[in-house]
Amino acid sequence: MRSTRLVFLSALTAATFGATFSAVAAIPVSPAAGETTPTAMPTFQWAAEHPGQFSTFLLTGSPEVSGSAGEMSAEKIDVNSNTSGETSYTPVDPIDAGRAWWQVCEQAPDFSRSCFAPREVYIPIDLDEARRSYSSATRTVRVSLSGNLWRGGSASVRLSASGWSRTYRAEVSGGGVTIDSARIPRRVKAVTFSGVVSIQGVSETFRLPRVRTR
Repeated sequence: MRSTRLVFLSALTAATFGATFSAVAAIPVSPAAGETTPTAMPTFQWAAEHPGQFSTFLLTGSPEVSGSAGEMSAEKIDVNSNTSGETSYTPVDPIDAGRAWWQVCEQAPDFSRSCFAPREVYIPIDLDEARRSYSSATRTVRVSLSGNLWRGGSASVRLSASGWSRTYRAEVSGGGVTIDSARIPRRVKAVTFSGVVSIQGVSETFRLPRVRTR
């Protein structure tokens, strides 16, 4: 009987601590829910409910949570833990472009742990290289783009000349995309380039200098 009562009291205490801490999780400040951040290396800010305690910043590609703390369980895009009470985090490298969710989990003085609900955010595309090349032997052009393009998507480029234009498309993978054109007609003397890259709700347009083809 004594053993049963102790088990019941332990369970009740744990439930009480869990319920109490769940109500006082850290509070997200910025970026706002659903916002597209100004850069691919934004500063995430929150208000701590337990200043100076251990906390963990999480960024994932899916909002699923698990455990009594409600911590995001999907594969992590970025993780940062601190023990000195910071209430902001800025990535040191560009985050993969696309839709993501961020969250902060805090540890209370009683060692219980809780997290605020995952907050949706969109990370913009950051092209670190966009170039084109022309082959006079095949009369074709190649457009190459690279950047924080690691989560799949699509890209298109429009080649334009007086009285002629074509649009070519390709899938984004492995941090970049390469788009090859078909043979350009001999009557075309020069082409200009414009296009767009799209990944999970964000897009980026680009233009490249024209190239002479004859």
